[in-house]
Amino acid sequence: MSDTQEKAQWVWHRGAPVGPGAAVSIVARRAFELASASRSATIRISANQIYRLHINGQRVGRGPDRADPRFPYIDSYDVSPLLRAGVNVLFVEARCALPAEGSNFWCLAGGEPGLLVELSADDRLIVTNGKWKTRIAPGWEAPAQVYTSALGPKPVVDLQTQQQLHAMHQPSYDDSSWFDAIERPTNADGSIRPEPLPRETPLLTPVLRRPLAVGRVQPEADIVAGSAALLGYVTQVPTVVHPSAEGAWLTVDLGRSMGGFPIVELESQGGRGWVDLYFGEGGAMTMGDRLRISSVGKSSYEGLDWRGCRYLSLHFRELESAVRVHTIAFMEMVYPFEPKGDFRCSDEAITSLWRACRTTAGSGTKDHPVDCVGREQALWLDDLRVHGRVMAACFGDTRPANKGVRQALRVMGDDGVVPVPGPAGVGYNLSGPELMWSCQPLTLPMTLLDLYQYEGDTQLLRWAIPALKKMFTHFASYENESGLLRVAPAQKPALVPFAGWNPAWDRGCPSGLTFRYILSLRCAARLARVVGENDLSTHWQSQADTIAAAAHQAFWDAQRHLFTDGLDDDRQPVRAYSPTQNAWGALAGVLKSVDIGAWAHAMRSDVTLEPLSPFDAGVLLEALLSTGLHLHAREILDRYFASIIRAGHATLPEFWSASIGSGWRSRDDDSRC
Repeated sequence: MSDTQEKAQWVWHRGAPVGPGAAVSIVARRAFELASASRSATIRISANQIYRLHINGQRVGRGPDRADPRFPYIDSYDVSPLLRAGVNVLFVEARCALPAEGSNFWCLAGGEPGLLVELSADDRLIVTNGKWKTRIAPGWEAPAQVYTSALGPKPVVDLQTQQQLHAMHQPSYDDSSWFDAIERPTNADGSIRPEPLPRETPLLTPVLRRPLAVGRVQPEADIVAGSAALLGYVTQVPTVVHPSAEGAWLTVDLGRSMGGFPIVELESQGGRGWVDLYFGEGGAMTMGDRLRISSVGKSSYEGLDWRGCRYLSLHFRELESAVRVHTIAFMEMVYPFEPKGDFRCSDEAITSLWRACRTTAGSGTKDHPVDCVGREQALWLDDLRVHGRVMAACFGDTRPANKGVRQALRVMGDDGVVPVPGPAGVGYNLSGPELMWSCQPLTLPMTLLDLYQYEGDTQLLRWAIPALKKMFTHFASYENESGLLRVAPAQKPALVPFAGWNPAWDRGCPSGLTFRYILSLRCAARLARVVGENDLSTHWQSQADTIAAAAHQAFWDAQRHLFTDGLDDDRQPVRAYSPTQNAWGALAGVLKSVDIGAWAHAMRSDVTLEPLSPFDAGVLLEALLSTGLHLHAREILDRYFASIIRAGHATLPEFWSASIGSGWRSRDDDSRC
């Protein structure tokens, strides 16, 4: 039974469907014998896309770190306490969901299905190969629906079969009827599968979260955020749910948004039925898991796919008998931050605001920083810049932001295009008519400069500079004769600028796009000088200064004392003025010092400039501080940001208007970014 001197192979279930649109959950098992308990034992494991690992019935961990399948990660665990003399059992649940042709899941990033395991125990080496046994996971049915375009298909699971998993952990279990695993060392195109990278951040810590409140709610269309959704509170589970024609709902409030895995334990009183799990950070909820009740007695379920929510709803439908709910909980996966930073002042709302920001950033840091724990779980480069600063201020740990930059630059194309969102570039259409969210990579030099100023480490900068050269060559091909960036020059895919949620001009030559280009060049010039590339630094700085002069001439409206949103296709200034574009103009150094006072007055007095998201307000706040307008910045803190706290939010919503709350995005206001 020895695998000594063998190399671990990527394996999968021999009978599993593969190819676009396939979604399957499998179990893999390997029994092996040790003469004595191990003094030292380490297991390394990876999967595309999800694994959950047990040894001798004990949970070891789950993962891997989500990444582009061309650059997978591998996890390492010390498992010496779990091994024993005699027969031992490695047991893995694994799942792979591949998007259909022409589509992509942002966090389940395509690639080839596979599982890779290497256990080193004293002088023994146990690796994945054809000696492993595999089968389709019991009770996991082919999904019929897609959860969201970002997260993938909805699993359908028969709860009755989940009890079989416990028996499979036992040494006495007979797996002789299972398939021998098939080794998959190459991709479908014949290329060799890559060696996984070691983790670049610590393993996440599982923390069981119990609900703060449980209540019965109305059907899906009436679910809204907050206490209005929770009717008829009960103090604790268990709760008995009885059959009804319209279905019965039960919702729990976890107190704040969190990312991880739902846990439910149910007891059927004698009949079949269905339970659908809905997840929401606020008002809008989406069904994610569908569970079949098919037997009498207790059964439990712990999700395998990532979910994010504050509110978790169970919709019981087509019940043939009553169902007792013993447990509703959530296994939050927590990045091991230490709360080293703190802030307090005489204004209670501002103090609470700072702590809500800390909570938002902490909850949104997983293996990489995610924009929201529920809807997308994606690595957006605009958000990464903000997230990294909060990590430094609140936790003194910027490793996830550092890693996020590495992931973004790894998937850069040879032409300098960085796929957005991350952490995967697979599925990003480089040859289509548009390059989606294509301005966001301009924030990478800004984030790199923040990281250097905090960490003082030049290694990442030296690694990044060649990639930044390619990126700026790509953007330079979109310049007009004055250096302003055009959205759609002839014979090139169109850029899709995003510089905030406030409506802004996005055709011709948008001002915000050029402003960010200038700021990006200025930051890159500083980075190049740090690593001794002085000629490159001078070139980038000179390029930024030249474009800034052209931008001021093109976009500054001397009558309104504001930057216009851009030039139309006829190169005429548009009569639109948005706060975020003006803020980027100030940050890029295009705003002249002589105009700061008049600009500040216009920014305060024009009611059309109210920020519509914390992202927009954050850029505006930074711009006001960078120009010395501290009283104006204080006003934004109180009038805009503190209004979120006064409205009772524990974390920051993605969309918010100080005058009308989040109602302007009524079905999207569940995201907490």
